[in-house]
Amino acid sequence: MLIATLILVAQVVTPSTNHEPPTVIGYGPWRLGMSKEEVKAVSEFGPYSEVPSTGGVETKNGLFAERNANISFVFGERGLRIIQIWAYEGKDVDEAVNAFFRVYRHLESTRGRVEIPGLQIPTHADGGTFSAAVCKVLASVPTGRAAKLQIGPVEKTAGAMTFSSLMSQPQLGYYYVFLYYRFP
Repeated sequence: MLIATLILVAQVVTPSTNHEPPTVIGYGPWRLGMSKEEVKAVSEFGPYSEVPSTGGVETKNGLFAERNANISFVFGERGLRIIQIWAYEGKDVDEAVNAFFRVYRHLESTRGRVEIPGLQIPTHADGGTFSAAVCKVLASVPTGRAAKLQIGPVEKTAGAMTFSSLMSQPQLGYYYVFLYYRFP
């Protein structure tokens, strides 16, 4: 009994080496918390331009789903607090829905199951199933009204948010698909 007690005490006071490292949230080579200088040092995707409205930077040479993408970076007290990937910006609803599907596949492959509030999309949905459901929602929005759909991983990461939005701006005739990695 004395030996068992000593082993138990030793296990309690001995630091465990099996702690999982804290989850680092980010996209590609960029991680939330980086300084502006660290972001700009990722020269492979530069050059970076200053964004006066946010105090951040952006690159037009980012890459998302094997396509060129504008990626914006916003900073706060803890460093990089928002990574915004512009998966689509344009007037073609089909291209916007296709970009939203690329984001869905990206999130599913990197973060696991994805939820789409208000839609019943099966896990690992194919492009046709996904597009039909999204287009049905977009078609139900009254003419001239903006639409917004969001998707995100079911498994949340403590202290950070990952989600995507497909938005329509009918006054301009534009659709936008953004993917965000951000501190709340």
